[in-house]
Amino acid sequence: MSETPGQPASSGRELCLGPLPVTVTADKADALAAALGSRRPGWVPAIFPISWVALPEIHSAIMALANCGDGLLLHETQSFECVIPLRTGLTYLLMVTMRLQDQASPRLSLQGVVSDTENNVCARFQASLRILAPRSDLERAGA
Repeated sequence: MSETPGQPASSGRELCLGPLPVTVTADKADALAAALGSRRPGWVPAIFPISWVALPEIHSAIMALANCGDGLLLHETQSFECVIPLRTGLTYLLMVTMRLQDQASPRLSLQGVVSDTENNVCARFQASLRILAPRSDLERAGA
C-alpha cells in the first residue's frame, strides 16, 4: 500500500493518516494546562496530542471507519508516553493508525506517534473508542 504524505492509506478495517503537520499553540497548551490545574506558562501537558484527534481530517476518518451513523462513540481508555517534551510554537508530524476491532462491543483503537521535523519520536498516544448503538435505538430502549 503506497502512502502519500497527509493522505489516508486504508485496508478497510485499518486506516493510517499522516504524516500530518500539527502545531502546539501557546493558547491551546495554556488552556489545557489551566484545565489540569497548572499555572506554568509555556508548559505543554503530555496529553496534548489527543487534542489533535479533533482535527477535521482525523475526526472525519474516525467517523467513516466506525461507520456508526447516528451512533455514539464513547472514549473508553487512553494512554500517553512523552519521549521528548513538546514545545509551543513548534510544528510536529503526526501519524495516526485506526483499527476497527470486532468484539461483543465493537471498538475503534487509535494509535498516534508525534515526531519532530527531524523524525525524532516525541510522543505516543493510544485511545480506545467504544461504538455504541445509534441514538434512536438507545432512546427506544429508554437509555
